[in-house]
Amino acid sequence: MIVRCIEKECSCVMEVERQGVPYYCPKCCGKMEEVVEEQLTAMDWCQLGIFLSENEKEEEALSCFLKSAKEGEPWGICNLGWCYETGTGVEQDERQAVWLYKQAAELSYMPAYCNLGWCYEHGIGVAVDMELAVEAYKKAAEDDFARGQRLLAICYAYGNGTEQNEEMAFLLMEDAAHNGDLDAIYYLGTFYWNGIGTEVNYKRAVQIFKQLIEEMEDPDALFYLGYAYGNGTGAERDDEISFSYYKRSALAGELTAKNNLADDYYLGRGTEKNIEEAIFWYEESAEDGNDDACCTIGRFYEEGIGVAMEPERAADYYEKACKSKTENKGLECYLRMAFCYYTGFGREREEKKAEELLRMGFSLLEGQERVTKEILRRRNQFVCEGTIKTLVSKLLSFCNDSDLREKLEEIQKYF
Repeated sequence: MIVRCIEKECSCVMEVERQGVPYYCPKCCGKMEEVVEEQLTAMDWCQLGIFLSENEKEEEALSCFLKSAKEGEPWGICNLGWCYETGTGVEQDERQAVWLYKQAAELSYMPAYCNLGWCYEHGIGVAVDMELAVEAYKKAAEDDFARGQRLLAICYAYGNGTEQNEEMAFLLMEDAAHNGDLDAIYYLGTFYWNGIGTEVNYKRAVQIFKQLIEEMEDPDALFYLGYAYGNGTGAERDDEISFSYYKRSALAGELTAKNNLADDYYLGRGTEKNIEEAIFWYEESAEDGNDDACCTIGRFYEEGIGVAMEPERAADYYEKACKSKTENKGLECYLRMAFCYYTGFGREREEKKAEELLRMGFSLLEGQERVTKEILRRRNQFVCEGTIKTLVSKLLSFCNDSDLREKLEEIQKYF
């Protein structure tokens, strides 16, 4: 049975069991009334389709969007396109999705322009064409549509499909945030943090991230707040507050937060030391592909820290870090994997493989004036410098290549 809220300002339409008719609307607390299909408008069909989609009744949702689209409702046409794009209730057909988005866009439906631009940007149903993507985003942004403003701002910020213009990017992102786009609020915080189109202002960034997490548990905003309080950047340093933000971010799935939370448990920073919790979160982060976490949990299995010594497992973690496609990867994983091949720890001894890994790692030093903690490990705050110093000394005892030895000695000077 279909029911609809009687309040004109409310758009709630639901399907319920006959004996379970809700007396009050779950959205506005207004009264609900039973309606037959003939009474439903094109907008009602869309609302019902969304309700059914949210309740995992995909084919029924598709049918509702189709009925709305047949009446010429651009919202229904666009939602039908989304079904074809995602394979919701119908076999996936990205080209058909693009065609439907174009139809809805021709009816001046701004979300359709955004969806169409996204397809051009990511090659969904069409060839990648950033200029057409920007053109579509501009149409939506010119109509003051927040999502279009945000997507266009990102294009201007990084020069994607248009000439880079950070000042324009900032203004558009600010407008999108003021228009209520939650993703834009996050990006605006990062713009202040990184000085994109404006001066760096960590305090303002922290304010914005706090504003965002009042609306949603955004893992990236929570991570920034954890970092801010952990380093005294834009906020007074407070390890306990930092720990709480990292924990919330980690529970929301942010991989670097998982690693930093593990560091806090291991070091007793902002919380009591807890090696079991540290191991759990290092392994969680390592599974997500964080190479820093791979190095740490690998060292735990290498040295028997809180776990039994397992050479092969340690080497597996080091190897995973080396093979990860993470940008700005740290040098440590290559040093540790090279040591495994030099010594036969968890792997068969293979000197050439060890030297190859060292060369791969040392490529990270190109263009750098000196070795820094950030080169050893790129994305977290905890570097066990004593163990790396010992590791470099051991590598020097095995390595016979003069060029490689020179690089190892350069690292040794860091300590």
